[in-house]
Amino acid sequence: MSASVADVDALIERHREEWEASTSAPIRELGCQFRAINQKRDELTCVGTVIEKRAEGGDHLVVLELNILNQTGARTTTGRAIVVLPSRAST
Repeated sequence: MSASVADVDALIERHREEWEASTSAPIRELGCQFRAINQKRDELTCVGTVIEKRAEGGDHLVVLELNILNQTGARTTTGRAIVVLPSRAST
């Protein structure tokens, strides 16, 4: 039996909620693509890598590459997020 898309959606949503509850950096954009089927007992790990930093319209943005990996290290879901960070001058 495989884990459903809804299960992975719930995992992504939980991480988004935890991020926004623990920081003042809102997520401007979040998207993902399902690349493989997750099996029911798979151990899934969410990882993110900063791939770009830029200023846009007075906002300081960080672009993240996101991946969900199973226990063998295979990418089952890929995605991207853009996060608005406070400037260092305002901290």
